[in-house]
Amino acid sequence: MALVLLKLSTVLTVILAPSLGVFTLWRNPRNPVNRLWFATSLAVTVWSVGYLLAIFATDASAARLYLRLVYAGATFIPILYFHFLTRFLLKPRAALLVVGYAGATA
Repeated sequence: MALVLLKLSTVLTVILAPSLGVFTLWRNPRNPVNRLWFATSLAVTVWSVGYLLAIFATDASAARLYLRLVYAGATFIPILYFHFLTRFLLKPRAALLVVGYAGATA
């Protein structure tokens, strides 16, 4: 039962995250806040697709490959969300953003 709920919640995340990101971008694509929310939603989508594929993997080597996708998305979620918040709240933190993006790409 717990595994079914895990799969269901992951599928919902795979559907809702990009939908909300595209909807937000569609409303005003020139707004930097909307673009940052779209990027955050895209990172969550990459993470959740990799997680879903890892759940359904039939062997360890495939699961390992999908977990690389999970980590590729997961490393950018915190800094993208922080960047989104700084723009949304109009509180620029350029130095922290540089350090955060450097840490995410390292």
